[in-house]
Amino acid sequence: MDIGEIWAFRDQPKALGDPVHRVEIVRLTGPRRHGDMHIRFLDGEEAGLQEWVALRQLIVPWTQVEAFQDDDRHWIAVVEQSRHARGSVEFEAARLVLDFVRPKNLLRLHHLKADAGVIEITNLDKIASLVAISADELHAEPLAFHDRTGTYIAPWPTTLRLAQGTARALGEQILDTLLQRERDLHHRHEQAPSWRRDDKELQRFDAIAMQVREWCTGQAVERFDELRALRAEVQRLGELVTKAVDELRRRKCHAIAATIEHDLGVPVSTGLRPR
Repeated sequence: MDIGEIWAFRDQPKALGDPVHRVEIVRLTGPRRHGDMHIRFLDGEEAGLQEWVALRQLIVPWTQVEAFQDDDRHWIAVVEQSRHARGSVEFEAARLVLDFVRPKNLLRLHHLKADAGVIEITNLDKIASLVAISADELHAEPLAFHDRTGTYIAPWPTTLRLAQGTARALGEQILDTLLQRERDLHHRHEQAPSWRRDDKELQRFDAIAMQVREWCTGQAVERFDELRALRAEVQRLGELVTKAVDELRRRKCHAIAATIEHDLGVPVSTGLRPR
């Protein structure tokens, strides 16, 4: 930036669809916060008015304002088709699955209330290869577009499709991690005082895990189901042993109860760690 340059100013930089104003940079430094700019409004009722504004409010050079506003219009359409997804089980499952894509800078799934469900991809060919969907198909997705920087941006239906493809491609890795997280969550739940236990957290995680499992395929799913069933059985046996030990103590058989606990080593209810 330099004195005399003409820029587009927006009071709330990320407020899609808000008007932009043509301004001239008057000073680059001043008595206020570091990075503030002194500008003069050039059009409309505020023409001639000068004030200090935040650097982030100068969004693009005025020569790029048409491309910026075109992106704005596309973003509004994409957001409108996506924001309903926030908070759903599918949305949380997609967040979990897409977090496995490497390197992480390949894509970004928006999750805030204003733009949840929108996905940005910097290398479309690499992502298309990962999920076995051609780049041409992704280009043809309704409302998807490339912004002025070349980034691919698409609404929730495309995000969901990419999450499902990623789950198929990385199913074994994803489901193994899910099993470990489930084990840790149940362990924390069991160790917490009864008044702090939140069954809703377990139920929510279970719903997300089942959604991810539905997207995965092949041996990864079979292994996931087997380990889950085995863990449930171990949990059931652990509860039986605990009841038996409690009953032995109630009957004053403390030595036998202590021997059983010693032989177990750790509470059986903690489950199995996937290999």
